[in-house]
Amino acid sequence: MSLRFIALLLLAISLLAFPSVTNVYSDNLMALNVCQELVNNARAYESRATWHSKVAQGLMQQIQNMAQMPKNQGTIQAMDNLFQQYDQNRQMENQMRQLFRQLSDQAQQCMKTVN
Repeated sequence: MSLRFIALLLLAISLLAFPSVTNVYSDNLMALNVCQELVNNARAYESRATWHSKVAQGLMQQIQNMAQMPKNQGTIQAMDNLFQQYDQNRQMENQMRQLFRQLSDQAQQCMKTVN
């Protein structure tokens, strides 16, 4: 066999294999994009939940520092305000974690359907 014949044979095999790969790839591409979008949104919710958790920890530290101060109307009102902000951040953290879990489950189901 000549070198030219081998090169043409490899080229023909490559051309025959290429269209089938691209069809499968393009069919799954949209589904994979949807799955990736779900994963990205889940990560964003996880990040926001972590941020709310850190804010709540900072607020708790402020509350502990204020508790050591002398009690008067101003400190009591400030602590009430900090507790309210703390509760709001914990509530937002819980909601973001719930959304994260939901989207993570959906992303896993999406990946199973693509495979």
